[in-house]
Amino acid sequence: MEQLSNEELLFLSNLMHMRKEKEFEDIWEQDNVGNTIRDMLDYINDDTLEKLKKSDKTYDGEISGAEWAAMLEKIKSNEKICSLKLVDLERDDKKALSVCLEDPSGNKYVVFRGTAAGEWPDNFQGGYLADTEQQLRALAFVERQNGSHITVVGHSKGGNKAKYVAIRSDKVDRCVSFDGQGFSAAFFKKYGPLIEKNKYKITCYALDYDFVNILLTDIYNEKKYVNGYGVDGMNFQQNHSPNSLFNKEFGFDECLQSYSMDSLHKFFNYIINTGDPQEVSALMDYLGGIANVFMGKKPPEYKEGYSKAEIKAYILAPEHAEELGLFIAYVAKYERSGNHITDIIVNILQGMDFGWLGEILSFLIEVLIKAGDMAATLGKKNPILDFLENNGAAISWSLAKSDVLSEEEAQTIIKALEVAKRKEMEIPEPSMKYYKEQETSCIIRDFSTEMRAQLMKQVKEVEDEAFWDFTKWDVWYRIEDLFGNLDVAHYKNNIQAYHRKVIDINDTTEKQMQNIFDAIDSLDDKYGAIFEKKAEEFATITQEVRKIMV
Repeated sequence: MEQLSNEELLFLSNLMHMRKEKEFEDIWEQDNVGNTIRDMLDYINDDTLEKLKKSDKTYDGEISGAEWAAMLEKIKSNEKICSLKLVDLERDDKKALSVCLEDPSGNKYVVFRGTAAGEWPDNFQGGYLADTEQQLRALAFVERQNGSHITVVGHSKGGNKAKYVAIRSDKVDRCVSFDGQGFSAAFFKKYGPLIEKNKYKITCYALDYDFVNILLTDIYNEKKYVNGYGVDGMNFQQNHSPNSLFNKEFGFDECLQSYSMDSLHKFFNYIINTGDPQEVSALMDYLGGIANVFMGKKPPEYKEGYSKAEIKAYILAPEHAEELGLFIAYVAKYERSGNHITDIIVNILQGMDFGWLGEILSFLIEVLIKAGDMAATLGKKNPILDFLENNGAAISWSLAKSDVLSEEEAQTIIKALEVAKRKEMEIPEPSMKYYKEQETSCIIRDFSTEMRAQLMKQVKEVEDEAFWDFTKWDVWYRIEDLFGNLDVAHYKNNIQAYHRKVIDINDTTEKQMQNIFDAIDSLDDKYGAIFEKKAEEFATITQEVRKIMV
């Protein structure tokens, strides 16, 4: 039998949202292993379809009754989909759902559902870990299947899992990801050669105004942006519905990525690729927590959502002031460089019915930028800190008296603003070097003794070059950089030439180069001490466990 098309695979991703809900039964149960899709959907009759068409309810996955009715009519008339047999199913303690389907010809399809109620923190852990718990579980599910020609597919978190297993498993020969987020620098560093070998398997579809597919650095052979259908502006949930990728005819309306979403993608990559690893991991955990309280459910049953009061309490908790301040610092730095991002974030928060937070954020960014401009004009080092020291109590009182925030929440914002000003001076300027998609991330940074000697030699050569040798004038390199071609990804096979041109453009001296090496050594020492401490803690725990076992 001919393999399923990409459009037919999206039907499977939508079916993963069918659960016990009003007219629906949960078809993804162990009792259905061995049954076909036709068997499992047999209870959907003409009366059910009519009820769905008239329903004003929005079902799981932000899919309306009318949308479900149209999809189910299409699915029930598709022999390739209906003949698929459910051969394996797993629903873990986070409520994550994975299924394996097989057609009459023996072709297997592993489908991963989007983010389950307990998986939101895992999404953001993927921003700094090479392998997350849920990705490893997805890999184990694929590895336990028979055969070696498996297609993996998924939407959102499911799309990320599909890409992950496509890179890591030899059993997978095709992957289609719908709005799946990307991967961390740690993942690229750990699996660089494997990514280059296996990314040919991956096709990505990204709904233009979806806020998940822009996260982290993506991996694919081909990526297609799609106009959303039936979506109302910046509405987060509608823009993340798997059904929104379909047009009226259940095809894809391909498009170019919009400026807003491209800007958000670059902004998040800027944070991840420039931040201190410990700070980035803390920030990702904080943002993951925000996503969790917005979209997830409360443990351990994962049935009840979080209230608006609980969401606000999490975002503005005193223990999160550092992370909130770091995020504000990145927004301010990005905005100051001419890359507008604040309005986009404010629009998103308004779409999520948290416009008050957007207004506060917009105000804080404006204060930071104006303070920076004042610093440049007056020659002051920290005018915002001076301002806060003199007026912090008054600002806190005003915010609290507005009935929007408690006094404790207002104090969190004041502290976050102080952190933001300090951090903004520490983080690097935005640069296109930080925005590159998948190519750059696969390059190993070499700071060996041999490479250091080579770099010092190049600095000396640049200093000693004859001025009449116009072939080595740095104006040519500046033109190359202007057109975006002086990028490390273009020099993977000739890294020495890249180093020489960058050294020439920046007029790098031996002292500056040595300062860079010293900073690297300091960072090595820092993380060496951290790992040594962790190793000691682990040894202590191991000794305690052995005592218990004896």
